[in-house]
Amino acid sequence: MLFALETDEKLNREVLAARTDEAKLEALIRKNRRFILGCAYKTTHRFITESDDEWSVALIAFHEAVQAYESGKGNFKSFAALVIKRRLLDNIDREARSKNEISADLSGAETEDGEPAPSVLLEAQRRISEESMRRAEETGSVKDEIDAVGQTLRGYGFSFFDLPEASPKAQKTKDACGRVIRALMADEAMMAQLRRTGTLPAKQLCVTAGVPRKILENHRKYIIAAAEILNGDYPQLAEYLRFVKRGETE
Repeated sequence: MLFALETDEKLNREVLAARTDEAKLEALIRKNRRFILGCAYKTTHRFITESDDEWSVALIAFHEAVQAYESGKGNFKSFAALVIKRRLLDNIDREARSKNEISADLSGAETEDGEPAPSVLLEAQRRISEESMRRAEETGSVKDEIDAVGQTLRGYGFSFFDLPEASPKAQKTKDACGRVIRALMADEAMMAQLRRTGTLPAKQLCVTAGVPRKILENHRKYIIAAAEILNGDYPQLAEYLRFVKRGETE
């Protein structure tokens, strides 16, 4: 408990220092990427990456929280989480209003002569409605899958939200990780050993996949998570990893 309080107080001081120092602000953002992504997931109930619009909204909100934070406002993370949540909900409301406005315009659309709107517009309205329903269903499905696979990953000592930071960035490294994951999935004995011991059979994987041991050490969490997702019943999450299963380049 004392350690947690000291950690919170240290972060609070770092935030105050970052308000007037660009380098410290950038370092603070890098340090809290996982926290920002976690806040975005909790609000949207879907897996968010740095390629999504929601990441930009959450990042701007985090920056806003840094600038607005004062020591008397308590724990910074609690304050920042609230700001991020509010900004994301505002964004969701704006998107919903925009879709409703489009839908209303299309449903009552007429030509300049006062004739009913062409069928192509009515078809567009139908597709917007279907897409909204599909996304809502998919969001719920992805949330369920994240929750389920999260329980499995906790057994390995890490969280689903560690993955953005643990994922390979360079294409060459992604390809190497892909070879390791396919080699692991193709060998039931190695998968069984992984689940029994919680550790990757590094020596055998390096030989089978033809990769240096450093790849396994640096991207252990990503490799384990990918193997469990592709071996389990997680169709939505597996879509993010389809290039691994097919042996393709992203």
